[in-house]
Amino acid sequence: MTNTNTQATSAIGLDVGTSRIVTARRRDKDLQFAKQLNAFVTIPFSKLTQGVLKKERIPHLLQDSEIVVYGDESERFANLFHKETRRPMGEMESSNYTGIGISFGGGLCNVCLAYLSVPVFSFSTPKSGDFIDSSVAELRGEPATRIRTIKEESFHFNGHFANKIYDSLAIYYEDMMQAVVAALKDTFASVQNMPKLSRPIPLVLSGGSAMAPGFRDRFEKILRDTELPVAISEVRLAPSPMHSTARGALVAALSDM
Repeated sequence: MTNTNTQATSAIGLDVGTSRIVTARRRDKDLQFAKQLNAFVTIPFSKLTQGVLKKERIPHLLQDSEIVVYGDESERFANLFHKETRRPMGEMESSNYTGIGISFGGGLCNVCLAYLSVPVFSFSTPKSGDFIDSSVAELRGEPATRIRTIKEESFHFNGHFANKIYDSLAIYYEDMMQAVVAALKDTFASVQNMPKLSRPIPLVLSGGSAMAPGFRDRFEKILRDTELPVAISEVRLAPSPMHSTARGALVAALSDM
C-alpha cells in the first residue's frame, strides 16, 4: 500500500458540535460514520460500579472520588442518578463556569446557559454564517465564496455603507442577532426550575461569524434593548472566537486527568 492510500484510509473527518461529535472514516469504498453525545456526567465511585462499567465497556474515567461517564452513556447514567449531563464551556472560568455562551458558527448559532458548568438550557437557531453568505450572494448576483471573503476580510459594523454588498451583509447579520436574542428571551420564559442567580452573569460571544469588527457592540445594543429575567454583567468576545470550543474540550479533558 502506498503512503497516499495509507493517508486516505487513516484520515478522519471530525465534526465537534454542541450536541454531538461525529466522525467519518473511509473503509474501502464505503464511508462509515460514528457519533457520540458531547456530554459527560459524574457519579459516586465504588469498586462495584467501576467493575460494571469495565465489563460493559462503557467509556469512563476516574477523578478523585468520582467516576466520569462520557459520550452516549452519560445521558443514561444522568437519568439513573437524577443528575444533569454537563458540557464544557472554555470561556467562563472567571465566573465559576456560570454564564451564557453563544457560538455563531457557519451552520447554526448555538446558545447555552450554564450554572456552575451544568447546562440549564441550550438551543440552536439557523441562518448563521453560511446562510448569510448564500443569501447575500443570491441577492447581489455574486458567488458565495466571494461574499464570504469580503465578509471575513473587510466587512465591519461601524459607519455607513456605500457598498451594496456591505449593506446587505449588515442587514442579514442584524437579522441573525435579532433572532438569537428573541430565542434567548423565549427560552428563559419557558424554563422551569431556573436556578437563583445571586449576581449578574457574563455573556460570551464566539465563532467565526462573531469576528467582524463591531459585532460585539451591535449585539450588546440589541441585547440591552431586550428585557431578560437575568442581569448581564458584561458582553464580551472570546479572545480567540474560532478556538473557543476546542479550548473548552481541553479544559474538560485536563480536569479529568
